[in-house]
Amino acid sequence: MATELRKTGASAGDDEAGIERLTEKVKQRVIERTNELRVANEELRKEITERKQAEEKVKQSESLLAEAQHLAHVGSWDWDLRSNIVTWSDELYRIFGLQPGEIDVAREATSFIHPEDRYLVQSTVKSAVKNREPYSFYYRILRPDGDERIVHSRGHIVSDAEGDPLRVFGATQDVTELKRAEEGLKATSEQMRALSARVQAAREEEGARIAREIHDELGSALTNLRWGLDEIDSILSTAAPKGDANTVRRKIAALTTLVEGTVQTVRRISSELRPSLLDDMGLVVTLEWETQKFEARTGITCHVQSFVRDVHLTREQSTAVFHIFQEALTNIIRHADATTVDITVKERKGEFVLQVEDDGKGMKVAEISGTESLGLLGMRERAHLIGGDVSITSAEGRGTVVAVHVPIAVRELVRRMTR
Repeated sequence: MATELRKTGASAGDDEAGIERLTEKVKQRVIERTNELRVANEELRKEITERKQAEEKVKQSESLLAEAQHLAHVGSWDWDLRSNIVTWSDELYRIFGLQPGEIDVAREATSFIHPEDRYLVQSTVKSAVKNREPYSFYYRILRPDGDERIVHSRGHIVSDAEGDPLRVFGATQDVTELKRAEEGLKATSEQMRALSARVQAAREEEGARIAREIHDELGSALTNLRWGLDEIDSILSTAAPKGDANTVRRKIAALTTLVEGTVQTVRRISSELRPSLLDDMGLVVTLEWETQKFEARTGITCHVQSFVRDVHLTREQSTAVFHIFQEALTNIIRHADATTVDITVKERKGEFVLQVEDDGKGMKVAEISGTESLGLLGMRERAHLIGGDVSITSAEGRGTVVAVHVPIAVRELVRRMTR
């Protein structure tokens, strides 16, 4: 009996010790778990803080983006092709004269596009989605108050791994003021060109008038003076003493030489203002005559190949082509260092074509297109005023080709511009 009691007491002691050990383990686990929870809570608090900061940054970025869109008059949009949900930025609503969220964009936006531009918008977007290609185009919109605006829209297609389009996103900018400024500049430029054409025509007419007066009146006066000197010489040869007659005759000879030189000068100035040959024999003959003068003056070998004799150009066109040709020859003298010039005259596809090619040192690309090349700019402007154009092809060490193209059918247009 005593033995059993001792065993029972020992067992109870063991149970208490086990309970104490278990209690200690539980306490230790609670402490460890508490520490883990404290660390996790601290990390969670830190993550929440970082998330709030990130959200603030996103809000700031969105605010900055909205301000930038407002300043640039650019609105962004996103179109989910599968759900057909279209999202507009606030600025895009404002561009269309609407309040944000005022319309169901997917269903109602088309009604604000100008009726004449709706097919353009729909076909362009449809083609872009079909071909998975970005697009960019201009179209007009009508605001609810009736104001017409011009916008520039650009879009990009996003596709899945299989290549099927998922969404379209992009931006639309209000470019009304820019387009109006461009149209105003274009109108001003056209007015300036028309004014320049009239000034040029007036200048050519004045040059022709002065050339006629120099040739007819001054030339006639100088010719009469020459005849008078010849007549005096004839009289002196029979009436004056021999010594005096020789002296007078020498003076008359000197004056005669001076008169002849003056006559040649008058003819040269007259021909430079407007060669009478241009009116009498036509453009082709005048170009050939000018080429002969150039060859005799410079020693540069010239070849003229003409496939036409009767060129159907207006008086203004013929004069402009002649002056362009003169400028081309002048450039060869000044810059080309050429030994040979080939000149071709022909008609092709309703155009008169004059080509001047030299074997000189050529030009750099910057020299051809540069604003400092006033001679080249003048040639192009003369051609533009008669409805034509001048192309210049050149390379260093390979010579230069100047080609003048003038549409023959533009005569009526030139007449209207210069009247």
